[in-house]
Amino acid sequence: MRTTIVTLCLLFLTTILWAENHMHTLNLQDTEIRLLVETVSDITGKNFVIDPEVSGKITVISGQPIPEDKVYDLFLSILSVNGFTTETQRDTIKIIPIAKSNPLSGLTSDHPDQLMTRIFRIKHIPVEEVMNMLKSMNSKAKLISNKDSNLLIVSDKSANVEKMAELINNIDRKSDSSIELIPIKHANASDVAETLTQLLDSTNALGPQSKIVPDSRTNSVIVNANPSLKTKIMNIIAQLDVPLDTNTQAQVIYLKYASAEKLVPILETLAKRGQVAENQTQDLSIQAHKETNSLVVNAPPAVYRNIRQAIDQLDIRRQQVLIEAIIAEVSVDNSKELGVDWFAPIGGDSDDGLVGGSFTGSTLPNIGADDPLDVFGSLL
Repeated sequence: MRTTIVTLCLLFLTTILWAENHMHTLNLQDTEIRLLVETVSDITGKNFVIDPEVSGKITVISGQPIPEDKVYDLFLSILSVNGFTTETQRDTIKIIPIAKSNPLSGLTSDHPDQLMTRIFRIKHIPVEEVMNMLKSMNSKAKLISNKDSNLLIVSDKSANVEKMAELINNIDRKSDSSIELIPIKHANASDVAETLTQLLDSTNALGPQSKIVPDSRTNSVIVNANPSLKTKIMNIIAQLDVPLDTNTQAQVIYLKYASAEKLVPILETLAKRGQVAENQTQDLSIQAHKETNSLVVNAPPAVYRNIRQAIDQLDIRRQQVLIEAIIAEVSVDNSKELGVDWFAPIGGDSDDGLVGGSFTGSTLPNIGADDPLDVFGSLL
């Protein structure tokens, strides 16, 4: 009976290990693409031949394990977004640049070393919905979705991928909500999003599953909410997104991180170019208020929107370095608390003898002597 139980336990443990061994995590940081090919070959048992023109470094981050039968499909997608594809010849798979087969277009990069590929497992909303939203925000990003596994592969500059990862994390939540990208025509998207968030938070209408996220690049507001709340939000946006009166008083913009004085010349150059493009001759004024680190802007509505969008992109937190230091003061007035232990060899060149001693308090020689050798001379 005991033998039977042990056998069943071993079989159960073997089953668990087998299931775990059939899940794989691809995490490659700035790695040669050939190493990815070797890894996939080990997992799938497939034979690959790499074209001499296939080279470069990639970054692949898989947040969760991937089933073994999905690894090869993801591998093909990673190759595609990095400008490569495959051709099957009997039992061998040849990896070549897309330019040689031309099955796809627009997937190559002038800077492959700066490209980052990341795999997202979308849990609560359709992957196509997320992909369409990201495409509208960043048309240059390479996006590939897998409906069966609800996976999304994103390839772009690492900074852009991180922004998209943060957005996906905010909207991929379990609820009956859906995502809506609402373009803002006249107002500033960041201002609208902040106003909506404050208004709905004050009435407890914005639950933990609902999100309002501004996108400065497209001047849009991304809303993830249930149908009734979304309708309410869109009605509020319609009232906020109206043209500014040309006689409106100057707008005050408070900065969080950037210096108002340093931004003025940059914004003035940008604003003047905007006036030329819009054929506008109205008065333009951008002044810095040093005490509050704010900008006072008086400009036509169209030019003001451009200025505000530029401020949103420039007023960001800079990377900082923490430096820790310890400052200690040593004074001759504390000589009573100081001591010296010293040792010196004796006997010429022989190492047979050693003499030592110690001094404390007032027996210490003058440590402020002009000649440092005098200190050691007084000790011998």
